[in-house]
Amino acid sequence: MIYHEQQTMPRGEYMPCIDIEDVEEALVFIRDLFAQGERPKITVPKKYADTLQFGLREHASWVPGFNLIAATFGRNDVFTKKGEERICVEAASIIADQIQPRFTGPDKHFHGVVILKGPIPPEALRPVQFEEI
Repeated sequence: MIYHEQQTMPRGEYMPCIDIEDVEEALVFIRDLFAQGERPKITVPKKYADTLQFGLREHASWVPGFNLIAATFGRNDVFTKKGEERICVEAASIIADQIQPRFTGPDKHFHGVVILKGPIPPEALRPVQFEEI
């Protein structure tokens, strides 16, 4: 397994970079962290914060024609966009089977970006302060 030295996990270890050919390895990594209490983190533009009262559903994304709920999992950082205020929530009450690895970047590796199977009800979401990440 290759480790990404610029991305660390909450306990300080480096985030693994798992190749797209090793989907099962990524799923095992996700299940293991989930069993240890790790949960996916989702950021939402602050201007849409009130929509979280309805939970989360798959929506249009950067992938044309593909609706999804994107999150980070097992990373010390979350998605932020320069110049945009965002809030962070944790999908606290979901099951591990709702989390699928996303293989991103030119190297097509799993770097802790995941897709969540929705819908995710509002009671499953917990606000997270960026300082907690």
